[in-house]
Amino acid sequence: MYDEQIFLLQEYGGISRYFTELIKTFHSHPELGIEPVISSFAIRNQYLLKETNFYPLRQVNSQFGALRQLVAQMLFNRATPKNVDLVHQTFYLPGFFSRFGKLPKAVTLFDMIPENTEGNRKLWNPHFAKRYVLPKADLVFSISESSTKDMLSEYRISMDVTTTYLGVDSEYAPHLPTLEWLPKEYFLFVGNRDGYKDCELAIRAFAKIKSQIPGVVLLLVGGGSLTTGEKALIGELGVGDYIIQRPVSAEELPNVYSNSRGLIYTSRYEGFGLPLVEAMASGVAVLASDTPINREIAGNCATYYPVGDLELLSNSMAQLISNPQGFQDKVKAGEARSKDFTWKKCAELTATEYRRIIERQKVKG
Repeated sequence: MYDEQIFLLQEYGGISRYFTELIKTFHSHPELGIEPVISSFAIRNQYLLKETNFYPLRQVNSQFGALRQLVAQMLFNRATPKNVDLVHQTFYLPGFFSRFGKLPKAVTLFDMIPENTEGNRKLWNPHFAKRYVLPKADLVFSISESSTKDMLSEYRISMDVTTTYLGVDSEYAPHLPTLEWLPKEYFLFVGNRDGYKDCELAIRAFAKIKSQIPGVVLLLVGGGSLTTGEKALIGELGVGDYIIQRPVSAEELPNVYSNSRGLIYTSRYEGFGLPLVEAMASGVAVLASDTPINREIAGNCATYYPVGDLELLSNSMAQLISNPQGFQDKVKAGEARSKDFTWKKCAELTATEYRRIIERQKVKG
């Protein structure tokens, strides 16, 4: 059983995507031997609402309504459910771990971003509660070895952790049809842009070489409209006509990747880095900051630059335009490497660990 925490907290987001994909995969592959159930049908999450039709779901339409539902579930829905062998907690909210009696609990470590990025330690963040939840769990998953290493170092504890890498949807592929609104040539930046995502570096690197590459655009996908600060920076750099921000649907995103010159991935810290895999699966070049997690996921299939190095990033962007053939060996290797990241593999390993803990619990009696 998957509890309702993340499905009420997130309309969209990486954590709810992970749990939705697990649920979908278990449902569509009964040979894996896992029947996924959820603890509440009242949810806010759009992935689960739109991509599953095997639950009688009811949409919660507001953030306030979602929070009210969370409190009600935490306080009043505490009976141990029948015909459930294990509960996979979907987040770390205080009070939820003690629900459902003595059923074994699984928890997933997604990242150590709040603990390892500047300024975040000064603010309360529900992610900090994982310090107390993870050691109590019967089963701990992590979406990368890098996240596990950082967690064990930060908490100074020892525990068994199973790595289950995220997957990339089969819709991501090379040579997909272009979309009518897409620029002819463009670099791609995907997702949130502020803080540790370091999109400012991508904007500055693009501005530095813009005069060398007429007609090329920097396309910022998702992440919300440009902020006042971003508009001021873009205006100051004189590239306002060549930087486009646009929301993109899940259906459009594979085409957007596939037709780009390459992904610019400036993030200084991640728990996994799904855009890396999406870009590799799409057959496009990846220019990425040189961090342990990016090396873990992309291996030798990306072109790296030292974190924050404007000069080297801009040089790589210029080379990608002037000599795209020079990147083709990495692109081809990336296409092959992306096939290692599937939701089926993630679900298979998850199912194996579920059964191990359930059997251990039975032996204990």
